[in-house]
Amino acid sequence: MTSQLTVATYPRATVILRDVAVELADAVVQTIADERLGIAVEITRNSANFSDIERYAGEHPQLAIGAGTVLDVADAQAAIDLGCRFVLSPIVLDRSVVDLCHAAGLLVVPGAYTPSEIYTAVRNKADIVKVFPIGQLPASYIKDVRAPLGDVPIMGVGGVSIANMGEILSHGVDYVGLGSSLFGEAPPSREQIQFVLRELALDAQR
Repeated sequence: MTSQLTVATYPRATVILRDVAVELADAVVQTIADERLGIAVEITRNSANFSDIERYAGEHPQLAIGAGTVLDVADAQAAIDLGCRFVLSPIVLDRSVVDLCHAAGLLVVPGAYTPSEIYTAVRNKADIVKVFPIGQLPASYIKDVRAPLGDVPIMGVGGVSIANMGEILSHGVDYVGLGSSLFGEAPPSREQIQFVLRELALDAQR
């Protein structure tokens, strides 16, 4: 039986796949699973290959795979039906969405930007709060927000790359999500995918 993800067990780095080629998604998932790299995989709700989550979850039950761009109850139910282990969102999710996901054993990571949005997400029982876009915020932002709000688990997304993720993590961010910056414009080879993911895994452990 697949264990439920928690704040303590959720991987420090998440690869965000938004409408990428099936071949790239397959290679990313296979590499992370085969090499046990300890990286989560998010496939966004508005991707043509969103339903492939069901196949990945079936083939690699220990993989931390989930749905991104979840906005409402219908999106959350679709993620649950496909076998997701977590959901991410660019917005502060309604409590009804969070409750539905928690009842199904999914970890919930809604999006926020301002202190008010972060507080609302926490009040709605978010497990982790995704601050987006983290790359545009000052270095002291997370520390400043935590002063009144407490030790909120934070995922930084938007403007994160392998080159700057160490610096962003040093600002108090607990997790990072990386998308289009990982593989560039041209279709990467299998060897390039493996190299990038291995580097990401190593940097996330530092």
